[in-house]
Amino acid sequence: MLALAFIGVLAVAGITGGTLAYFTDSKVAENTITMGDVDINLEEPEYDKNHPDKEITDVTPNQVIEKDPTITIKEGSKAAYIRCKINVTSDDETALPAGYAEALIANTNMDMTLWKKGADGYYYYKNKVEPVAPNNTVKFFSEVKIPETWGKEMANRSISMDVTAEAIQADNFTPAMDEDGFITGWFMSDGTTPVTPDNYNN
Repeated sequence: MLALAFIGVLAVAGITGGTLAYFTDSKVAENTITMGDVDINLEEPEYDKNHPDKEITDVTPNQVIEKDPTITIKEGSKAAYIRCKINVTSDDETALPAGYAEALIANTNMDMTLWKKGADGYYYYKNKVEPVAPNNTVKFFSEVKIPETWGKEMANRSISMDVTAEAIQADNFTPAMDEDGFITGWFMSDGTTPVTPDNYNN
């Protein structure tokens, strides 16, 4: 039987929002960078309620874990576009076998009618989000299922699955879109330079 430990903590950072670091250690880092009058929160309300110690142990293949990274555009903020990124790592500093991180991400119940993965690795939310409740809240996904193919090679590991959420003001900004109307990227006004946390202030 596979025995994994998942540990979760909430942290805040990002272009105009936050990083939700769950399945990680017990450190909490909080800081908010506000740009273009856009301000967001990133929370896991159900996970935090059901796992106040931030830890799930003795996880087994096919187990469904309730994880609900939820992004909220704060009231008083500007309307914004949202994107998220997932990073899966092993806390024992050894690399995960090839394809294992992708398998875990594929086992979230993300609504792919609303999210599109871009070439940059971000998942882009299809719609502009207004800062007026109840339409100011977006759920990235609400659960993740441990892949049934994970075996003894994953035993006694602690797995980190970090979700980063970022928002950018919708006013005077046009994201790249595909022919089906899905957002596929954020670019600076030159149309070629990707928007990143490092260059957004430049």
